[in-house]
Amino acid sequence: MTVRPSRLQEATALLGPYRAGGTELIRLRRLGRAPGEPVDLRRVLELRDIQWSGDTLRIGALVTLRELAAHDAVRIHYPVLADAARQVANPNVRALATVGGNLLQHTRCDYFSHPDLTCLRTTGPSCPARAGHHERGVLFDTEECVAPHPSTLATVLSCYDTLAHVTGREPLTLAELLTPPGPQAAHALGPGEVMVSVDLPRVHPGERAGYVRVSTRAQSDWPLVEVAVRMTGDAETVEWARVTAGAVAPQPLRLHAVEDVLRGRAPSDEVLRDAAARATDGARPLPGTRYKLRQLQSAVLQALRSAQGRDVPDR
Repeated sequence: MTVRPSRLQEATALLGPYRAGGTELIRLRRLGRAPGEPVDLRRVLELRDIQWSGDTLRIGALVTLRELAAHDAVRIHYPVLADAARQVANPNVRALATVGGNLLQHTRCDYFSHPDLTCLRTTGPSCPARAGHHERGVLFDTEECVAPHPSTLATVLSCYDTLAHVTGREPLTLAELLTPPGPQAAHALGPGEVMVSVDLPRVHPGERAGYVRVSTRAQSDWPLVEVAVRMTGDAETVEWARVTAGAVAPQPLRLHAVEDVLRGRAPSDEVLRDAAARATDGARPLPGTRYKLRQLQSAVLQALRSAQGRDVPDR
């Protein structure tokens, strides 16, 4: 039986599993990995707002990806977030899937999703993908599990100093939210904790931004590589840059080496190429993910070029 609270306080008194759009919970319940009576959060209206709080844009956890992509404040001031939300999955999924659900989803690895197999994320002793199918795995092999983080929104929100609001806690950085306490968890939240919203800070004056997603036509729901870029400066000098990549590491990855090449230099195409070539510094590809080396460099270059032609208005 599904419980449908109308107030956040009622929801936190229940231990879940929590349902937002339902796309993730349905999958986990089919696999037998979300026991208990579902707690449907869709009547908790305070989780559905997008509104300014001073210079911060607060986005409720139950805002759907379709609503996110269409909202004026997001489209105008955070266009890479709107771009990313617009490219997730398909229109039917975007109409249901939520900001919170996208951020907190579990791995999409085929081994985790197979009801007859075990892995580190279930009850197994090791990661079978490491010696098996891992073509959609990490490019930066830093943990025993080789599945990349599945959230597109996490990639883009990591390009901002995003804070997440969770019941009963002080605001969390995105890295804190996404870092689980153990291999069988997908995020930092425990039973009875509900994600309320995320806060995006005001964009920099003169900011430019770009987003690029690489996927296959057969499996377009999940990117092979994705990149978000934010920059400030003029035709003579890049003053500040932030570059993050997704689908290449256990968590969204900030590309510090790319940023270092850009800062203080003119954003000529030669400089952009030099910067993009550094995107794979420190990469430790699996045998089946070496193709992502070139894909990541190419995506970074495309995103940098895209940012050159896209000014972001300050509020």
